[in-house]
Amino acid sequence: MGEAIETAAGQTILQLSSRGNSILAELLRLSEYVPAVFFHVFDKPDPKTVKKNDPVYIAGGRLDKINPAYQYIIFDFRYFQNSELYETRIENSTELLELDNNFREEHIEILKRFYQLFESVYRYVADFNKFLEELEEGLFIQQTLDGLLLDADGKQLISEIIYLYGTTLLLMDHKVPGPVRERLLVSYIRYKGTAEITYVNEVCELFKRTEFTDYVPNEKATPQGAKYPVGYPEKYFARYPIPQGVVQMVLSRLRTDDIYSQVVHYPLPDHRSVALSTQARAIYILLFFCPDILKKENSIMREIVDKHFADNWVIAYYLGFVADLSLEWGNYPAAKTALNNTLNPNNIRSLREKYWNKIPALISGVKQFLTEGVLTEEYVLVHHQKLIAALRECNITIRWLMLHTTDLPYVFNKGGMMAGDKGNFLLSDLFKNSKAIREIILQQDPKADPKARFNPDGVLLLLLQTAQLEYVLGEIYKKLLASKDDRWLDCKNQSIKRMNELSEYYSGDKPLTTVERNESLQKWFGQISTKISELDYNDSVAAGRNIQRLIQALEEVEQFQHITSNALVTAYLGDTRKYLAQMLRVVNIKEQYLDNLDIVCDLSYGWEIVKGRDYIGLMQERIKRDPSSTVMLRSTFLKLKTIMDWPLLRISQLKSPDLVSVSKFYSQELVKFVRRVLEIVPKSMFVILNKIIELQTNSIKLLPTKLEKVELRDFAQLDERYELAQATYQVSIFTEGILAMQTTLVGVIQVQPKLLLEEGIRKELVYQLSSAMDQILRFSDGEKDNEGGLSLKEFEGKLNLLSLKLNGFRRSFQYIQDYAAIYGLKIWQEEFSRIVNYNVEQECNSFLKIKVFDSISQYQSTTIPIPTFPSTDRESVNFIGRLARAILNHTNPNSTLFLEQMSSWYDRDGKELIGIKTFDLLLRSVGVFGVTGVDKLLCFMIVNDMQKFLETIKKVMDKNVMNFLAELQKRLEPTTALPRNTAKLYKEAMMATQKLWPLFLQVIPRIGQFQLIRRQISNTLNFTTKLDSAILYRSLSVLNSSILSDTYEHYIRPETKPYPGGENNDILYELTKFIEVAGLSDPLNKIYITTSTGSLEGFALLMFLFVISQLPKFHFNKHLQSLLSFPFVPPPPPGTKAKKSNKAFPKNSTDATPLIVGILTFLKQFHSLYTQEFLAYLGQYIRGILNLELSDLEDDLQGSKEMREKTKKQAITEYSEEVLNVLLFLEEFCKFGKLSRKEVEGYVPAYIFDNFKHGQREDPRAKK
Repeated sequence: MGEAIETAAGQTILQLSSRGNSILAELLRLSEYVPAVFFHVFDKPDPKTVKKNDPVYIAGGRLDKINPAYQYIIFDFRYFQNSELYETRIENSTELLELDNNFREEHIEILKRFYQLFESVYRYVADFNKFLEELEEGLFIQQTLDGLLLDADGKQLISEIIYLYGTTLLLMDHKVPGPVRERLLVSYIRYKGTAEITYVNEVCELFKRTEFTDYVPNEKATPQGAKYPVGYPEKYFARYPIPQGVVQMVLSRLRTDDIYSQVVHYPLPDHRSVALSTQARAIYILLFFCPDILKKENSIMREIVDKHFADNWVIAYYLGFVADLSLEWGNYPAAKTALNNTLNPNNIRSLREKYWNKIPALISGVKQFLTEGVLTEEYVLVHHQKLIAALRECNITIRWLMLHTTDLPYVFNKGGMMAGDKGNFLLSDLFKNSKAIREIILQQDPKADPKARFNPDGVLLLLLQTAQLEYVLGEIYKKLLASKDDRWLDCKNQSIKRMNELSEYYSGDKPLTTVERNESLQKWFGQISTKISELDYNDSVAAGRNIQRLIQALEEVEQFQHITSNALVTAYLGDTRKYLAQMLRVVNIKEQYLDNLDIVCDLSYGWEIVKGRDYIGLMQERIKRDPSSTVMLRSTFLKLKTIMDWPLLRISQLKSPDLVSVSKFYSQELVKFVRRVLEIVPKSMFVILNKIIELQTNSIKLLPTKLEKVELRDFAQLDERYELAQATYQVSIFTEGILAMQTTLVGVIQVQPKLLLEEGIRKELVYQLSSAMDQILRFSDGEKDNEGGLSLKEFEGKLNLLSLKLNGFRRSFQYIQDYAAIYGLKIWQEEFSRIVNYNVEQECNSFLKIKVFDSISQYQSTTIPIPTFPSTDRESVNFIGRLARAILNHTNPNSTLFLEQMSSWYDRDGKELIGIKTFDLLLRSVGVFGVTGVDKLLCFMIVNDMQKFLETIKKVMDKNVMNFLAELQKRLEPTTALPRNTAKLYKEAMMATQKLWPLFLQVIPRIGQFQLIRRQISNTLNFTTKLDSAILYRSLSVLNSSILSDTYEHYIRPETKPYPGGENNDILYELTKFIEVAGLSDPLNKIYITTSTGSLEGFALLMFLFVISQLPKFHFNKHLQSLLSFPFVPPPPPGTKAKKSNKAFPKNSTDATPLIVGILTFLKQFHSLYTQEFLAYLGQYIRGILNLELSDLEDDLQGSKEMREKTKKQAITEYSEEVLNVLLFLEEFCKFGKLSRKEVEGYVPAYIFDNFKHGQREDPRAKK
């Protein structure tokens, strides 16, 4: 670093440059997390102005579906014109207020981060302007702007600060469009308040919408007839400008100096534009701060174009974000004129032919270098310059073709410019010229030679081979540098040894030699040995010169007659010269070799281009054709690491704490790209897997344990097994190809090929499973069978189809696991559970105020995303919702009958609809995870219905109802006694509350239905656990019983018995998960909502009145031993004709069992006193009705005393239907609630239950 950088001023500008790079990284990171709702909002404040079928155009593109409610809580800067009106509208609406509060809780953190980003950009430019003022005022001792611009690092840093500021503004418009920025800012200001936010006015002024708002990002440019924004981005940059004098001084340095010293790496004149490309992108940005140069300074613009843009007009100004100067400078006369020579069609055609025609020769040359055995260390040492020149030529060719054949970065929407901007005009000629330029480059003329047309596959092949050569060459350089000392010493020692041996040879004293003594040669060789030993490679220049002199001296001495004639001496001299030449090459190996290689091999300009669909698609096609090509792709991925060099340079120099986060962000982007390219491997594998599934499921027979000899041929199936082996081999080839990649450090993240393969397989598996379940689990709405009943054929058929599909998938996945080097069953279980849990979570979102978005979901992943599919009905979000609602549809309490004895639902004619076999089929199709997912969804439905029901009851029960219930409660107290005027009292009570019963009938049986289904699911899971995991089942049972016992003991003796597991121990939470999955829990005893002791007073009395009002609708069926609300005709014996039943249901009829379970569930949510009070009212009612019947009987009895006693005794033992139904209800209530008879006998005398017999009275409707 220069001396100026070590000063206070130098450290300040280094810090600013580091901040600029960190801000850009944060902008690129956050732009991927803009909440979608900020795009999906009307631009107009009043939705009535938009027609029903008209699409809405905003910065994000066309929106066909919008949420109209959000337009009243999300605003742009028009909000500030009349904020009170908008806030009043929200406050006056309960729905909008709730939506606004939920929106704030969900998005406040991301809004805060965006505001911090916007504020950091403003503070960045404000701090730089303040630095310039302080520099001018002399606060930095002996430092001036001129002095900094004379320093090599100083002029780099100052130009970078301005360049980074302008780049940030441009990318802000690209990544976070103006309307979106305004909505983000207004939302944050509304939620935080201006008092708590700094620089509000400045930030809003800087980031209000620009002329670029009407641009719509697109990949296919159709610019004809579009309007180009006049004054953009110069007006945008002028909002908070940098002094033009400073910008002009920096521009003069960029125009005249090679401030980054890149020309030394590109010595040829043709390569000057590439050597100065880093300065060229800075010039492009800085010129918008001085638009007068673009408009009027013809000479300056001509100088800039001739030096930087003589052979190119498309530049990458930041990591692959490109700008086409033929369009960008079209509104500036001086710039447009200066570009005329560059944009001349003949010049464009010449450049195109120059670079395109190079590709075959370059590919052939690189291929020769990559031939095995060519790139040895010796070859690299000898032909270093040749290799670097070849790589330089390849990279320059790739750069020009990539940049000038890429699609335009934007097009324009049909809406044109912003309303009211009169300075815009149509530039049709400009776009026609741009189209003509593009046609010349791509050779789109159908009459042109097909070989002359641009083919990106040729560029890609050159890129892959160049990257591979760079990688191999780089590895050799690293190896040579690492072994430089050892090589030098080895060659040096070998040379000294040979010179010493020759010196001894000519001494004449050495045994077994016949040579005569020659003191001159002896002394001369000894001196040569001494000079070799004195060579020091740390002083490479002096060592190199001395080595050359030594080599020359050895060549000269070899010319002596008596030496030339001696083969042994000649060989020694030749070996010594060889070692000295090796030392000469070794001493020239420097770190600059790698630095030069890194500069020449830069690919940061093509990051966004390579990420595009075209190049990724070409890479994937190449992998499909040849899986071994992943080896070359690995070197390409390493080549792309150059995108991190520029952003991290200043951050690492400053040793900023942002180094970790910024490097991690770019590394993650690289890893994402690697995954996108390599995902073709698992996709191709799954195409083959589908064939394996078809073979194993439908073609190949399973071999039995024992096989008859005559059947051997039938089970051999040689053709089918050959196809299976061939498919398996193809899978192994893909696996071998990706595993051939070595573990690679991409940035700061280590990429392991095996892990990449597993992640890709998981991703494709997740997509296949999600797609299969979404496609199969789609049910027709209200489909009926031939007899008009609910159709089970479709429901069970789809469950069977899904079971076969998933079973075949699982079998084949397990089959290929060894060939794909993965743990198939483990991956299957993990991903299947994640899919189901995620879909349950998203389905349950409709019942939550604060939604669980993908960004915070514990089941969703950016690496292995779970796909979402459009909803196919109004209620359900995904297949879990559709499955649950299909079960609910077939168990509707208003049209079905649940029989406890059979654990099944039946229709009116006794046909089984849903039973044990259905839940077994459900378990086989969606597995344990799917069944528990349905169970969890039902829990959410129960909670939602209960909460809404209780809220509605509280609203419906006005003062009159509450006063009536309070008065009725007083008249019924105490419940141990009988009330006066029993019949009249109960009749008046039911008349006063009858308007509430439709609401009760709508919710309570539905809750009971949910509970009964949950109980069936629990029973199914319980049975499965006992069979498949007996040890686990017993362990959970014992542990559950032990914890319950310890908990009871704790509440009895808290001083001596601690709470099991301690207060902060999560053993109960973890155990509950296992218990629910194992089916050990009882859903009927669950607490779903929390209610206080005194909440909803009179609820027990209200529930009692509801029961006695509904029981007359039921009758006891002796055949089914159950309460029914409709006549039931039992199925006929086999072989007899069925009687025709009356299929008309009574109005508001419902099944008794769901009703009873629903009432029990509601009472469970309150304190146990509510249940006791409810039973007390029922007991009082039974006693009162019996007393009333006996009183009426005494008045009507005539005859002898014995006859009257006999009649009374018979009346006591044979109850009326009214009493009988209550007793039957109580019996069922106690059975489902697990209440003992002793608890009920406290309210109903034991003798009443003792005399109670089922079926004392037949239903007269059944007799008819």
